[in-house]
Amino acid sequence: MTLKFKRVISHLYIALMTASIILTLTDIAYIFTVFMTYFAMRVSANLIEGEL
Repeated sequence: MTLKFKRVISHLYIALMTASIILTLTDIAYIFTVFMTYFAMRVSANLIEGEL
């Protein structure tokens, strides 16, 4: 369960980075990517704290 969760998060993170590379020319996309990256970091941090 936990390993599957980490795998999903890693896939989401890779998708986020790919989207940021593709959409990096647009200011709105840049702001959106920064927000999504911050959100993903918060979620992963909460999951790590939950495991510890």
